[in-house]
Amino acid sequence: MLTRGSLLVAALAGVIACGGATDPAGAGAPAPVPGQGDHALATTLAAYRRAAGGDRVDLVRRLRATGVSFTQGDQSNRRLVLQAAPPGQFRQYEAPIDERSPQAITGIGLNGAVGWRMGTTQLAGDGLSADPAVRERAFTLAARQNYINALAGMLPLLLRTDPAVTMTPLPPATEGADRGAPAIAIATADGPAGRLIFDPVTSLPAKFIAPYQRHIRAQGGEYTLVFSDFRAVDGVTLPFRITRSSDAGRETQWSFSAFVINPTFAPGTFAPPSR
Repeated sequence: MLTRGSLLVAALAGVIACGGATDPAGAGAPAPVPGQGDHALATTLAAYRRAAGGDRVDLVRRLRATGVSFTQGDQSNRRLVLQAAPPGQFRQYEAPIDERSPQAITGIGLNGAVGWRMGTTQLAGDGLSADPAVRERAFTLAARQNYINALAGMLPLLLRTDPAVTMTPLPPATEGADRGAPAIAIATADGPAGRLIFDPVTSLPAKFIAPYQRHIRAQGGEYTLVFSDFRAVDGVTLPFRITRSSDAGRETQWSFSAFVINPTFAPGTFAPPSR
């Protein structure tokens, strides 16, 4: 297993072996001697790096995505803004496009090790606890999962933003729609965060399968995020559509209109909102 810090070095070592360019920031740093699992992980990430923009991938340090979120059964689309920066800084903000809509502003964020919510964002289980410490812990776990979910398809940022993130290779599926597709497991100190499956032809992220956190959804289960409509932004290939499908059949679509790589964020962007 590799941590995020050694992960990028190992991936770059895999690129060197394939004749690709090196990361200037890592010049002169000794590469670790990989085990079999580390080599498989580095090979998968090196293939992704080449497909997603090569050296341009290494330059992604902050990200802002804007677009529209739509969930089946809702009365209108919602304005969506995702912002992320190292280490572990994340903000997801949604607001009705039509000001006359009955929907309210919602949001969830992660300020390093502390998660928060805003507006009418609701959690079940521990998120409804009368104990503030238990409730805030649920917010943090949910925010960190949202952070991983969003960035799994925007992998350049996830590779460098959170030293607590670990990745390990998974054997390719032997049957079904994902047969032969490279896959990696992503985890944090909280436990498994999900399985990222790559398209075997393009080497770009295809889908992320995440477990429901039992402190929020006692019955467990999984949901899937599918990444599509990939386009180049400043030379880096990113998904302009993310479709989330639950095991209950509920579907949410994020359609992005713009990405900004390495934006300047105002102070307090990731801090919990004042109450």
